[in-house]
Amino acid sequence: MIMDKKENKKVIPKKEIQSLAPVIKKDKSESIKVYVLLAIAGILLMVIVGIIQYNKSNPNILINETINETEGVNEVEELATCLTERGYRMYGSATCGACAAQKGLFGDAFDKVDYVECLQNAPNSRTSECILAGLVAVPTWEVKGVLLSPGVRTLQELKEEADC
Repeated sequence: MIMDKKENKKVIPKKEIQSLAPVIKKDKSESIKVYVLLAIAGILLMVIVGIIQYNKSNPNILINETINETEGVNEVEELATCLTERGYRMYGSATCGACAAQKGLFGDAFDKVDYVECLQNAPNSRTSECILAGLVAVPTWEVKGVLLSPGVRTLQELKEEADC
């Protein structure tokens, strides 16, 4: 290394730079490999996150249950009505992904389900009922005052449990 007195900094002579060329090329090719691997990992991560987000927005796919078109909405509405008549109540929260999935299984028929919103300051919130019920997590179904274990239940499970 040589000191450049005009600019008061160290300068590497051309000969030294040329002698380092093979080393720099080797380092560049290894760096490129690392960048390519990082790019592939980033793309895979984006794909995985995309799949998760898609499943969250399509709970029927997440739970692997769909409504049979021939049975149609009537059967789901009948189930929702039957659950309410038999004393079933669902506790949930507007910010809960599993609650959204449970609601999504019913579609428009969810309006017929006895539902208690537990999120404070949410529209139609009934937080005091959630506290009095002694909830541990949501979604939780209650049958005539008895809490069932928390979690999403398929329509078939609810139908069988309620004997609807």
